[in-house]
Amino acid sequence: MNVKKVACWDEGLRRVLEGQRVENPYALIDALTYGFEGDNVACWEVFDESRLEAVVYRYYDGLQVVFCGQAGHRAIRAVATLVEKMDPSMVQTSYSAAAELATVLANYSLSEGWVMRADGTQVPDPAAVRATEADYPEIARLICGDEEIGKHYDVSALVAQLCERERLQGCRSIVIRDSEGIAAHMATYAESDDVAVCAGLKARPGAEKGVGARVLSSLAVEVAARGLIPLLYCYIEPLWPWYEAHGWEKAFHVAKLEHCGNY
Repeated sequence: MNVKKVACWDEGLRRVLEGQRVENPYALIDALTYGFEGDNVACWEVFDESRLEAVVYRYYDGLQVVFCGQAGHRAIRAVATLVEKMDPSMVQTSYSAAAELATVLANYSLSEGWVMRADGTQVPDPAAVRATEADYPEIARLICGDEEIGKHYDVSALVAQLCERERLQGCRSIVIRDSEGIAAHMATYAESDDVAVCAGLKARPGAEKGVGARVLSSLAVEVAARGLIPLLYCYIEPLWPWYEAHGWEKAFHVAKLEHCGNY
């Protein structure tokens, strides 16, 4: 196996990432947005002789791994060796590949999830509006107050990320307000010319029941109206049927491997 560091687009790389834009949208979007060289990004192609087997993209401390078809044992070992060398906090890939990687990466735990796709049946809520940059601190406080979502962010860093995503990719946040402020929020966290990853769904504790579902539907409609495919990642199993009940279909079985050590 041969692992080659990527400096620019080539035909095989583009074919793999564009061909799996629904299965692993972050790999394509990050490559289009940030390129292949810099302090916080890098990319590798894994070859078996002349056959491209996998693409690995690093953005800050996370790796996105895209396999070209069914991951073979040799490709799994090559990617595992790269993971051990890079020592990222998180690796995201298909569920089947992650399960194989987990058998040789003892310092990582596996979480199962799905890429889900809006089915087009959503209806917008007239109270849902696009947030402005002035809303970002309140949005960040709302998200960081969530026990699960908030553990990955602090308020100032999340405000900076929301601003960066809007500036670089045209991402936007949708909110529904009530008399106490922002009652619910969801945003596109990554966008390309044809797909958008929706995330950051959070309703304020004590807000009107169902407001989260309303902002979820409104964002899906807004994204589709711009000609993009609305996608989201869900790693919380009890929420899979909830999303399905609101018109989101399971599109691709994924998993993330999270480092068990201290950072």
